[in-house]
Amino acid sequence: MTKKNRFLLSALFALTIMIFNGCVTDPATGDQANANNSNAPAQKTGGPDPSRSAGSPAQPREKTGLGKIQVSSRPEGATVLLISEDEGGAGTPQPRGSTPTIINDVAPGKYTVHLELRGYKSFQKSIEVKADKTATVKAGLRKN
Repeated sequence: MTKKNRFLLSALFALTIMIFNGCVTDPATGDQANANNSNAPAQKTGGPDPSRSAGSPAQPREKTGLGKIQVSSRPEGATVLLISEDEGGAGTPQPRGSTPTIINDVAPGKYTVHLELRGYKSFQKSIEVKADKTATVKAGLRKN
């Protein structure tokens, strides 16, 4: 194997490890990839955020007119699926991380929060999300 081939193989291996660990940045925005959390706010580059005052902790800006859903379970670590309940029936389940979590920027309306954890019975709760409010779902999961 030539030096050039060894170098390319090493570079490919390092890139594979970086992708696997989520350490790759998006070349379009410079943001670090976060495939596991669709709710993670994008980190902007290029100066201070005018919505924050000096010395205050980083707080994501909330979109007005939208709500939040705070989801927790005992035990923690349950997969969270969010299902929209519109007039035409139930929508497609959308994975939203695992408990505990806060689902941000949810359009007002009726939803079903579905929790799954191996070894436990699944849990479902219907909720209504209101503009600029936080709906809460707390689940005590029962073993199978």
